[in-house]
Amino acid sequence: MEPVEIPAFYCVYLLRSTINPRAFYIGSTPDPRRRLAQHNGERIGGAVRTSRPSLRPWEMTCIVSGFTSSVAALQFEWAWQNPDRTSKIKDSQRISKSIRKTTKLGRTKIVTPRMGAKALLANLHLLLHVPAFVRWPLSVRFFVEDLYPVWQAYCRTISGPLKAIEVTLDLRKSEQSRRSPSPPPPLGRRRAGSHSKKYLPTGEGGLQGLEITNDHYLDRHVQKSRDLLRDEDIKCGLCAQGFVHDGGATAVVCPHAFCNHVAHLQCLSRVFLETDVQYAVLPTEGVCPECRKPTKWVDLVRELSSRTRRKSEVVKTKKSIGAAGTVAGEEGEEGEAEDADMELMLSDSDAGFYEIISQISDSGSSLSVTDSDSAASVHSLGSAGKSKKKKSKKNRRT
Repeated sequence: MEPVEIPAFYCVYLLRSTINPRAFYIGSTPDPRRRLAQHNGERIGGAVRTSRPSLRPWEMTCIVSGFTSSVAALQFEWAWQNPDRTSKIKDSQRISKSIRKTTKLGRTKIVTPRMGAKALLANLHLLLHVPAFVRWPLSVRFFVEDLYPVWQAYCRTISGPLKAIEVTLDLRKSEQSRRSPSPPPPLGRRRAGSHSKKYLPTGEGGLQGLEITNDHYLDRHVQKSRDLLRDEDIKCGLCAQGFVHDGGATAVVCPHAFCNHVAHLQCLSRVFLETDVQYAVLPTEGVCPECRKPTKWVDLVRELSSRTRRKSEVVKTKKSIGAAGTVAGEEGEEGEAEDADMELMLSDSDAGFYEIISQISDSGSSLSVTDSDSAASVHSLGSAGKSKKKKSKKNRRT
């Protein structure tokens, strides 16, 4: 299995119906604008639970971002959907309790209680501070003004030292004059070689202005690292050893401007862990030994992942057998990553299996599908060949 690059953006979101404010939905996606369009029926896709006309349109109230993989986002999503059953929360800390109901057949059924806005935000606050997620580089962003005071009021009721989570209120400020990209045509009507349009930022602030690619910052960091590592004589700023043996595959570079500090991944990790909590395996942040600026560990690892694991964009072609037997190659369209629906209810024990399956699906293996007519012709040829063999055997016997 090939290593996978850390995605630029992946989030878990909370939807609220504008028709019935008591109806909520939790999901995860790498593209919140596109996903919201799917839930509102503006684009093909979405979940069955959000397709009812009595609940549309939906609004995205808040997102939790900073996940380093889709599997990590799915784990957090399932724990937020099922705070009464997840193993990430201790029984003594649970806010929502399971409801046991007896069916007509006498069987016991465990039901997750329906949560309102306060319960959802309370469980979100709890999940952000449990040991399973507390060291993840997560942040919360609110897009509606009425839920943000509810979050602040609940945070004031919590006593004791807690990790400071980055929480922001990001309201929509203005809308640009240009129109937002229209949804693409149905899959059956797309032309070969066409690419689906992305829901790019169309305004300032709020969900419409959310930057989900961050390519300009990451690309500058990657280019800076490559320029520095071209020098074969460059040394680690901590152990004074070189990077010739691995070609810079274990080198991390300071992301701050005007700082050219380069170090081995393990060397800088040990320095960051000196100021971290006891028994920590991986650091969360630290101070650059050269420029003395605070540096997040995830920024260093994301640049290293992009520099060493990013695949070059190759135009995919598909071959079709023509009637005359010639092979014609035409430009194929890239498959678009599907978002996680609420129907995909992963338990904590199944998350590891899902990661294996996702890695297998990303391995790039291709399946060749034969047309029904050609398959039938091949079958007929095979049967004709078998009949000829039977006739020859009979002739030999006689």
